[in-house]
Amino acid sequence: MKTRIGTATLLAALLAAGSPWPALAWGDLGHRIVAETAALLVERDLPDTWGPLFARHRFQLGYYSNLPDALFRRIDNSEGRLEAPTHFLDLDLLAGTPRLSPQALETFDAIPRRFPEAKRSLEQRIGRETFARSGSVPWRTAQFLDLARDQVGSVRALRGGYRSGAASQGDVRRVYVSLSYFGLMSHYSGDAAVPHHTSSNWNSYAEGQGGLHFYFESDCVSIFEPGLSAEVLESALRNRARWLEAWKADREPPAGVVIPGSPPMRRCV
Repeated sequence: MKTRIGTATLLAALLAAGSPWPALAWGDLGHRIVAETAALLVERDLPDTWGPLFARHRFQLGYYSNLPDALFRRIDNSEGRLEAPTHFLDLDLLAGTPRLSPQALETFDAIPRRFPEAKRSLEQRIGRETFARSGSVPWRTAQFLDLARDQVGSVRALRGGYRSGAASQGDVRRVYVSLSYFGLMSHYSGDAAVPHHTSSNWNSYAEGQGGLHFYFESDCVSIFEPGLSAEVLESALRNRARWLEAWKADREPPAGVVIPGSPPMRRCV
């Protein structure tokens, strides 16, 4: 391929697709919408190179986007306890207070963007056990983006004709594997836009509204589909340029776009 898929292009597309919307949370249908919408945004960004490939395979991206919930939580050999923290970042634990203040939000800007540095810094500030419970969705998102980028970084051309991805080799194999990683990444970037994924009160029981997370995550999304997907795409296209500038998507590393000090998370608290 003459044009490689840029880090900012893919992550920004996925965040734009999953950014604040009336339901603000995602079940299986919501995650599919995030992934498929992102594929259509990439098609508009890269119409002569990667865009058509992503648009053609948007169903597969939507399928892979649901594996973290449908599969990973069952196969982590810890009854989901290892996988679960990769879906959220608990701002209450990071701030050390049940109520966030503007001052607390400002401290999140200083969180290192690379995971080893962030882990070391936050463990020193809030303790190892609290950090382990606070979640890691920004770095999980970046992890899968790096895995996908490693696969497609050396791809120069895609040949015509049908070939089974599982039995493919060379560039075709790398593209096949990368699509699974991009779909998986879309799950975590979508989770980063969910308000309940930023709070210790993750299902609203403390406010006397127990179950609110799942009501938003599944019921509010399902009732508006079919039709919701088209509205999400239209909203993403209309607001995307403004969102990308606010998120500094062309300047921040992947975790920095997702981290709570940036506008996407701030909007959720």
